[in-house]
Amino acid sequence: MVRYKNRESGHLGLKEAITNYFATRPRAKKVLGIATAIAANFAMVGSGSAVLAIAAGSIVKAHEDEQRIRSEQLIDFFKEAIQDPAVRDSLKEAVKEGGIAVAVPVTTAINQLGASVPETGQFVDTMKSDLTVVLQELGILYEMLSYYEIPDSQRRIVNVWRLPHYLDDVLVIEEARRAVIESAVKKVNEGENVVILGAPGSGKTTVLYAIWKELDKERDTALVWDTKDATKTHEKEGVILFSDDLPETKELAKAIVEKDIRGVITTAREQEWSRFPIDLRSKFVPISLPNISDEVMTKIAENHLKSQGILYVKGVLPAIVDSAQGSPIYVRYLVEEIRAEIKSGAISKLSVNRVKQAPKGMTDYVAGILARILFELDGTIYRPRAGALPVIKTLLCLADQPNYETHEVHLNQMFFALKQPSDSPGPFNAFKQYLSRDPQFFSLKFMHDTLADVLRGKVDHPVVGDIRMVAQEMGVSGRREIESRALDEGWEHVKAEYEVDKAGGLEPLLAYAYFSAKNFDISRIDAIALTLANQHLENPLSQGLFALTGPITEKELEKAVADISEKATDMKETSKQSTSDPLEVPRAPKDLGRIIQERVKSTLGEELDKELSENLASIGKIDITKIIDDAMKGKKSPELEKLKELGDSFNKKKRKKSSTDDANEEES
Repeated sequence: MVRYKNRESGHLGLKEAITNYFATRPRAKKVLGIATAIAANFAMVGSGSAVLAIAAGSIVKAHEDEQRIRSEQLIDFFKEAIQDPAVRDSLKEAVKEGGIAVAVPVTTAINQLGASVPETGQFVDTMKSDLTVVLQELGILYEMLSYYEIPDSQRRIVNVWRLPHYLDDVLVIEEARRAVIESAVKKVNEGENVVILGAPGSGKTTVLYAIWKELDKERDTALVWDTKDATKTHEKEGVILFSDDLPETKELAKAIVEKDIRGVITTAREQEWSRFPIDLRSKFVPISLPNISDEVMTKIAENHLKSQGILYVKGVLPAIVDSAQGSPIYVRYLVEEIRAEIKSGAISKLSVNRVKQAPKGMTDYVAGILARILFELDGTIYRPRAGALPVIKTLLCLADQPNYETHEVHLNQMFFALKQPSDSPGPFNAFKQYLSRDPQFFSLKFMHDTLADVLRGKVDHPVVGDIRMVAQEMGVSGRREIESRALDEGWEHVKAEYEVDKAGGLEPLLAYAYFSAKNFDISRIDAIALTLANQHLENPLSQGLFALTGPITEKELEKAVADISEKATDMKETSKQSTSDPLEVPRAPKDLGRIIQERVKSTLGEELDKELSENLASIGKIDITKIIDDAMKGKKSPELEKLKELGDSFNKKKRKKSSTDDANEEES
């Protein structure tokens, strides 16, 4: 128990109050700890408003009497305290005095306060702005960048996890799911990693949200970026990391295994989980979701209809339960579709017949959306509508992106690259209404993973055959070429928008850089994005970008910008020599052999051993086109073996040169 000095004994100092609190409670929730530290400090000196001083005094007295203060009381106190200029000034001074040891809990607490009490937004934003200036002055802003994000609003959570903003109004937690939540919370608090397993559409993400709400009451929680740079820092800080759909976060999964990271909770499909390597599965405690009873599904349907203000006739609830086939997310999308029809005036009340018109089950429902917008029924055969092909191709490209998500400009640019002049954008815009939107990251993603299953032919539906024919015609390399070219063209658009309106264009540009790094690699980031991200490190978009690339200092920034500019120039030269066919693989430059020879010599110097010299001499004769064609046909390629031999001899020589250089440097 931390004992606080009384007012007569003098001013403890906010820095000391904060450090003392977290020294004895390393896993304490930051927002509650900062509120307690503020109370201890302000009760002693009596500064701030009278109301604040009285509240602070009651908190301190309760601690001295060893009474438990409810978290709601502390958050309410912090809500009032953050509005007091004296408190904000004291927090800034505490950070100046304590440096990063105080800055970390304070910034985390500010974000947590904004998430738990949205009405404090104005004061939270002011405080965050002031703290950014302090952190820049102290030169520790870079050190605050991390591989995880403390969400500053509940809306951020639901956006990232593709959940409805009205989820709390419709959430149903029956006894069986309550047991899953309690078990997960217990295991995570014991330091274990937990994975929630279930079938597609079974409500895994909704349960993850319920677990987050439970843990967030007393523990620090965060969203983890999909990055190989994840470490065990969060464990020392007592932070629980949340990530939805582990199979789609490959870099994070790799880091968990290699670094034995703990304190992670995630989700996965049961079938995918069983195919994971044993070394990854052994790092998690699996908890499977039970099937949802008809009684619970009825309550879920009733809550959704009520939340959307939809009137319905008798028999609708059983009809929805029958069609949903145990999938809560089916209910969500069906009800949202009905709401749109009522809003448009197509219907005024939901009937049993309208429910029965909808396909049964989440798979058929998603496939039905594709069929309705992009196909027409010719007898018993579905045929793509006029203008549907570029939409199908664009969706296939989106299915290639991690988490099925990309910047909206990139998605639009892929469609532009695939459409013919006569194609109407109508079907594309109609389908975009069914994609999930994250306004903070300017992105669009599949409303549910089931859409990817349909596009990849993993389900049985009449439209799947046509879609797979289109996918085969494009080919993997054809899609990747479209995705890559559209990325470059999208860059030109967001840069032009930024030049016209620097204030309004900043965040779309930073978001574009984030998805360029996430979905492709750092070499695809435009140099201007790194410069701007470096100037706006307080922005979550910059933090997300640097979580993928690693923090960049001023010196490293100059080199990174130069490297990226050089790579961009090389890529432009390559693309100039590529064919105009949008679906053909881009060809390597004719002087590839010379380029490789120059790069090898510049790295190793002019003195090359016999083996490497012979390999280099033959490199100019290699037919890159033949390598690609052989690979597409699954044939062995002698040319590829030559490249491998070159690589082996180059690496051997490079290691030898590096060892010699190190020895010479040590001797000197």
